Amino acid sequence: MDRVITSLRTFKLTKDIRRALETLDRRLPQESDVSNHFLKLYREEWIGPEQYIYMDTKLLLNRFCLSTERLFSERDVTIGVYFFDSAEKRLWVGADPSVPKHFSEYANGLFVIGDIVDGETPEYVKRVVPIGDVDRSEHLISLNHRKDLLKADLRSFCTVPLLHNGRVIGHMNLFSRQPKAWSSEEILLIRRQATSIERRLMDVRDRFVQAAATI
Repeated sequence: MDRVITSLRTFKLTKDIRRALETLDRRLPQESDVSNHFLKLYREEWIGPEQYIYMDTKLLLNRFCLSTERLFSERDVTIGVYFFDSAEKRLWVGADPSVPKHFSEYANGLFVIGDIVDGETPEYVKRVVPIGDVDRSEHLISLNHRKDLLKADLRSFCTVPLLHNGRVIGHMNLFSRQPKAWSSEEILLIRRQATSIERRLMDVRDRFVQAAATI
């Protein structure tokens, strides 16, 4: 898990990697599994291990966010996955494909010490935090991030912690462009979906180990 977070924090696309990634569009009509392309790039030494982990993680989590968004009947919810870097007290965007660009950029690398009330982790990494109306809420998390939420036209949100083997790794954030009363059914749905993320992340790690062993 630490390696995934490190990848998200330090990843930079070099000119050669950009050129390699541009070839994916031309190959996609013939091959459906983009993960295989990342593996090929790694084996051909276009990318290193951190880049491989980064891109494969991004791909999986983007798909996860988009498929989970479709579970909401009104299609008014966008979803982001954010990893908590406990050493630096920062958030790193795992994936948020439908979240407005402004908030995505704001959240990536965000220093979150102001969101910690007690202990070592922010409130939204410890418990579900449903905010029905960002403009009216007096909750600490809403107050801390109101300006940038409203700038991105995000009027309500609900956070759900992500754990792996009892260890905090981050949280999922559900956003809506309208004030919204988050129902217990929706929160239960997201809790169930969140459980599958840690399994997917472990799959990424396992595939990387297998790939590295074949070099």
